[in-house]
Amino acid sequence: MASSAFEAGHNTPPDGRFGHEWFTWAPCSYPFDLTLQPAATVPCGRTRAGLPVGLHIVAPYLRDDLVRRGARAFESTRPWPSIAEPRPLA
Repeated sequence: MASSAFEAGHNTPPDGRFGHEWFTWAPCSYPFDLTLQPAATVPCGRTRAGLPVGLHIVAPYLRDDLVRRGARAFESTRPWPSIAEPRPLA
């Protein structure tokens, strides 16, 4: 994604820097939907503000197996800690 997470209930980041259309802040995701390429997003870190950052894994048409293997490999080397309780908004 071209942006970190933003408040739920918005189609675009609320600060207006990307305009009002979702594809202006998500330029890397919809082409894969249009070309039917399998994709997955796995957590890979956090911003300085503590918001989650995801790694987008994409494979060629009909190669879902590669996406699953890539996601499993990344998650096995960089396990994401589980959160027992929701974190309060900062």
